[in-house]
Amino acid sequence: IVIAEVDEILPIGDIDPNNVVTPGIFIDALVLKGGNTYAART
Repeated sequence: IVIAEVDEILPIGDIDPNNVVTPGIFIDALVLKGGNTYAART
């Protein structure tokens, strides 16, 4: 399972596909980051 924590979700077409590091086909879920904190792995 791949969960991506993102700063924002943009409409389709706003990002050049050549600039995407991890294609959406490999991501199972998104978590929209809230506030000014990031999740950390301990």
